[in-house]
Parts: sequence; C-alpha cells; structure tokens
Amino acid sequence: MGRHFSEFYCSLSMWYEKADCTALTVSLRTGGELQGISSKRLIRRIMKTPYMSSIDSQRHVYLFLHGRMDLHQKAIAALSAGGFDRDRVVMASPDKTGDVGDYMAMLWMPPNPDHIKIQKITHVEQVEPEGMIGLWRGVSKDDLFTIPL
Repeated sequence: MGRHFSEFYCSLSMWYEKADCTALTVSLRTGGELQGISSKRLIRRIMKTPYMSSIDSQRHVYLFLHGRMDLHQKAIAALSAGGFDRDRVVMASPDKTGDVGDYMAMLWMPPNPDHIKIQKITHVEQVEPEGMIGLWRGVSKDDLFTIPL
C-alpha cells in the first residue's frame, strides 16, 4: 500500500482512537493486527466515523486536475471510493464557481500529484475573474482531508 494511503488512514485513526501511527502504517502494509483489530476491520471502522460520513453526497464536487487530464478517471474513481457520488463530480472551470457547501477536489501537489485534497466551500465572494484562477479567487474554503490517488 502507498505511503499516502497509510498516512490518510493513520491521520483518521489518530483522530478517532489516538492510535499509534507507526504501528498502523506497518499493520496496513502487512495486513497484520493492531491491538487485536485487523487492518481491514480498522479501515471499515474508520470509514464509518462521523468524519467520513459527514460528506454530503448530494453536493457537487469541483475537480481541479491542474492540467493532468490523464488522471481524470483515476481521480473520479478515488473520489467515488472516498464517498462522493461520481455523478456529482464536475470539472472545475475558471468562469463558474461552486456554492457554499459544495466541495473542491484538487490533485495535489502539481505537477506530479499523489493525492486529492478535499476542501469545503465556506464563502463565495463576487470578484472580477483573474488569470487561470478566474472566479475561484473569491472562494473561501476549509481543508477537510486527503484521498490517495
């Protein structure tokens, strides 16, 4: 399993159970046990936490590929596996922003992303479009979590 996959679940489990990050990473990579809980069971338990279940699947998800069109389908599959409705994923465009409550999903870190940064739109201010960022310049958002690619 990839490093970011382990870090993703590690950060969630630390939030959920204050688990030992190193032990969890080793457990996920080897399929072993962690404090009597199999890694598969732990992942299922983490995915059912209020943190992940707080995703509103009826909201749009604006996908920012940063020029990596080759990762489009892979990103949609990762978002779907992370709890988002694939029919609600919209390609981000500089001339239209999402609404408050919608999500932003950015392939990160350009130019060679290895995860998707999930953010929730908290405020949309009317601004004049500027460069490649366009109207998104007026969007405020909160970081939520990451999903491995």
